[in-house]
Amino acid sequence: MTTLRGRPYFFMIRFRNLSAAALSRFAVFVASVELAPGKARTAALFKKPSEALEDAINHGRIAAVTARGFIEMQGGLPIVVDGR
Repeated sequence: MTTLRGRPYFFMIRFRNLSAAALSRFAVFVASVELAPGKARTAALFKKPSEALEDAINHGRIAAVTARGFIEMQGGLPIVVDGR
């Protein structure tokens, strides 16, 4: 089984225009194929880790669950180069 830091993973990169650039899946749940693009999109559009939305919900910002089309789960990370 191929892992990253001892854990199975799903890796996806999205550009600002939300087109997929890279995709890699190793020993993870099939559901990750559906979740990862949403996490990547969420991180790209909010310009912060998707975990921030999950944390907001867990700390009482219940309205965040109404953000349609976003995945409010940890795992999506924005890639910043030269501040952009």
